[in-house]
Amino acid sequence: MADFLLQTVFGQSILVWVAFFVIVGTVLFVDLVLLNKKDHVIGFGESLRLSGIYIAIALCFGLWIWHDMGADNALDYYTGYIVE
Repeated sequence: MADFLLQTVFGQSILVWVAFFVIVGTVLFVDLVLLNKKDHVIGFGESLRLSGIYIAIALCFGLWIWHDMGADNALDYYTGYIVE
């Protein structure tokens, strides 16, 4: 099992991909299930707060890319994030 998790797919180990999908799934679950229990119009303050949280998550992910994969890959990530 450990050998399987350490195999590489698209340049990263399967363990990294599993962690990525677990984190994305968790963020989606928290957003869609826990934070939106009732149907309501989001106010300016709540929208600003949620946007700040998601931007902070994206910036921290970019820092992890910088640490793990180098500055060139982090620059590619941040460029794509800004363009989107």
